[in-house]
Amino acid sequence: YVVMEVKGNLLEEGRKELVEKFPKGAFKKVAHVAVGQPSAEYKKRVQELLLKEKQSKANKAFEVAKQEKLRKKAWEKKKKEQEKLAKKAAKEAQRKLAEAKKKAEAAAEAKKKAAEEAKGEGDGEEKAEEEEVKEEVKEETKEEEEKEETDEEDEEMEDDAEETPPKVELTDEEKSLEFLPSDLPDLAPAALSASLSSFSIPSAAEGFDEVRFEWSSNAKAAQEYLKQWVFDKKVNTRVEDLKPSLWFNEQLANFQKALAAWRSKQNEHRAAQRLKENSWDMKKKAAVGKVAAAKNSTAHAIAKASRRVRAEGEPSLDEELQKLKAEGEEAIAAAEKELEELETACAEQAKSEEALEEE
Repeated sequence: YVVMEVKGNLLEEGRKELVEKFPKGAFKKVAHVAVGQPSAEYKKRVQELLLKEKQSKANKAFEVAKQEKLRKKAWEKKKKEQEKLAKKAAKEAQRKLAEAKKKAEAAAEAKKKAAEEAKGEGDGEEKAEEEEVKEEVKEETKEEEEKEETDEEDEEMEDDAEETPPKVELTDEEKSLEFLPSDLPDLAPAALSASLSSFSIPSAAEGFDEVRFEWSSNAKAAQEYLKQWVFDKKVNTRVEDLKPSLWFNEQLANFQKALAAWRSKQNEHRAAQRLKENSWDMKKKAAVGKVAAAKNSTAHAIAKASRRVRAEGEPSLDEELQKLKAEGEEAIAAAEKELEELETACAEQAKSEEALEEE
């Protein structure tokens, strides 16, 4: 029995389980280890199969191109035949037109020929000779056209018969291949990833009567080759059963704790910023309200004093009115100055906070 089990034969427990199925006295259990650099005979066979497959693909492509070429030739031939038929029909129409013209001319000259009826027999003989010559010319022309068509068909058939598929050769990259490329992997990616680290070389301790190394000189060389192969595969193979270590879990917990503290401080800072912004906004609103109140109070006092001046007409009231205007303007200027100072302080505070954040 020959057991070709890729995954099972690469795992020690799989090999032991398989060997136990064959009784020791009834079977000789031999492990053939094909690990390492392939033999020259194997490489030659691989090159032959690669060349055969490449030639087969080239032959198929050649046949497809050939059929396409034949299809185009058939279409061109049909087109030429249609053109010839059209030309032939045009010539036939011209011939009939010429005959009709000749008949018309003959009818017009019928009266003139009535006087020459005595010589009619001699003229009939000359006319028959002319018609025979015309028929001979037509037959010769027809034979020449048929001969040209036959020659063209023979040339096309000879060209088609001479065409043969191109002979392919392997490229340097293909010649360097040691194994046949395949679209389907020997192991599914998930199965390979799960068992990659457990691959090992068979030994007599597993129950084999003999271990033969086909491509390696000994077990050590085969083991080194397998070790390097596994190392190369790990570079681009996804690890399905990867589990984080205790150290990683501890570091992750510390990081998550620190991240939570950072986010808490950030939220506290944002809340403080919002309170500051609200405080500044409230102060600005109060200052704006103070300016508006000063303006309204001044306007109201001036209006009241103006009515008294118009009603009583005393000069002392004019002085009082001017005094009220000056006091009102002074109150408005003080309120506007307070608002300006508040806006300046707010801008400076914002700049200092931005500088701290950048540091």
